[in-house]
Amino acid sequence: MPKAGYIGVDGTGRKIKKGYFGVDGAARKIRKGYIGVGGVARPCWSGDPISYYGVITPGSCLYNSHIACQVGGYALFGGGAWKATSSGKRYAYGTVAAYGPDLTYTQISNLSTARIVARSAYVANYAIFADGQYYSSGDYEYTGAISVYDGALAKVSASLTGSGGIDNGAAVSAFQGRAIFGGGVGDTAKSTVYTISASLTKASLTGLTTAVGDNGAAAAGESYAIFGGGNTTSSESANTTAYSASFTKTTCPPFGQIMTHYHAFSCGDKAIFAGEQATDVYSTSLTRSAGPVLQRWSGGTRNQNYLKTPDGKYIVLAGTGYTELLDDTLTVTQIAAAMPAEPTNLSRAEAFAGNYLVRAYAGPSSVTREWETHAFKYEG
Repeated sequence: MPKAGYIGVDGTGRKIKKGYFGVDGAARKIRKGYIGVGGVARPCWSGDPISYYGVITPGSCLYNSHIACQVGGYALFGGGAWKATSSGKRYAYGTVAAYGPDLTYTQISNLSTARIVARSAYVANYAIFADGQYYSSGDYEYTGAISVYDGALAKVSASLTGSGGIDNGAAVSAFQGRAIFGGGVGDTAKSTVYTISASLTKASLTGLTTAVGDNGAAAAGESYAIFGGGNTTSSESANTTAYSASFTKTTCPPFGQIMTHYHAFSCGDKAIFAGEQATDVYSTSLTRSAGPVLQRWSGGTRNQNYLKTPDGKYIVLAGTGYTELLDDTLTVTQIAAAMPAEPTNLSRAEAFAGNYLVRAYAGPSSVTREWETHAFKYEG
């Protein structure tokens, strides 16, 4: 399917930026163009950089609390849990779904340990699912298991162990040739930080300034990887910890205020932590400034590693009834690429597969399992 519309000019194909039709003597802008594919109307052209593509094959192997990663043009979704019995405990699963650049759905090899994965990241040609929790022998247990997949979707044998005792930590992908994992919560909040290199070698770093779980992480270009916010064992934290390009722990200004329900992602050379009431932006010199409050953005996972468009121009923030693009000047553009109402009581995760942003829903945590997967088409 074409990614855009073109017209011949002097024997050369030129991309159509805007299109108009005459309606009652007035020029009206064409918002979208569609073509029939298998009896379904699919967008073939849009004046906007991204458009809602539609519902695609659901990830029927997925469970509630699954997590996303990406590698080699594929979006991967794995782990999760389901309350399959009346005991009230959620049993973990290790199934992994993959969507290719053409949105083909495939179930690939399971995680090495069935679990609700704590965090994920990519580096070089590897997708990494690290740490997590599962239910066993009458109680929840925590694991430092690490599962790695390459760009051909093959599960890679690697002798790696994460932090252990960790759930709900944070990670930064592809920073100075490494993926960095930090924080998390188990019996107590953790300050542990480690890296995994492109050769799948693990190395420990000096721990976070404050032991926290449910924290966020993002990179300010290739200058600093920043971990911020989260929960200690007794309160919420606004503290941050930065790691330089040489992986040296560095003092970093705290958030301007404690943020709840915030999200972390990298945009251009900036690390961004966006909450419901405030957005903090960190530069390559670790200067903190206020950014645009993304008031319409709700839901999703805290660490938005995988919402950057393939060309790196935008972060895609999409939800019920809206889509927003954030560029490296911190300009927010609202576009007409809205998806239908989101499924209720299902967890979601999202990542790019080629030029498609794939959003996979699964759950709920009990009763009958459900799945639903949507796609957005990026046209640059």
